[in-house]
Amino acid sequence: MADEYVSKNTDMEGPTQVQEKLKQAVEGLLSSAYQLRESLVARDLDSIWANLAQQEKQAGQLEEYSQLWGELKDVAPAENAEDCDLRNKIRDDLGRVRAVQRSNFILARSLLSAVEKAMTEGTESNVGRANAYNTRGKKQRKGERFFVRQQG
Repeated sequence: MADEYVSKNTDMEGPTQVQEKLKQAVEGLLSSAYQLRESLVARDLDSIWANLAQQEKQAGQLEEYSQLWGELKDVAPAENAEDCDLRNKIRDDLGRVRAVQRSNFILARSLLSAVEKAMTEGTESNVGRANAYNTRGKKQRKGERFFVRQQG
């Protein structure tokens, strides 16, 4: 199957070209992850969704090229020093992607907790009776109905 794919694509003649494409996919994913971080900090929801779609596309390309490279490395000649350096660069970039994605997860969780807190505090009021506390020792609140004005 790998030979068929390589013969169909003239720009990919062997594992080195596939590694280059793999490196480009990882760099694109890393760039997209940094953009997502900026969007999360800015709390720009449209940009967050656009970046998530871009990351999904980049992850698909990464999966495709890594699978192809796995098939090609079995039928290809031995690696040279340049291929090893390229593989190490890809590995380092993937480590950076993981680190940025962890920080993005923390930022996203922070954004969602801020939204939840705003929704909760906007719909609760203090309980009508005096000295009503919850199990954590804080003033007890009661929920109220929350209506959203919708235009459309």
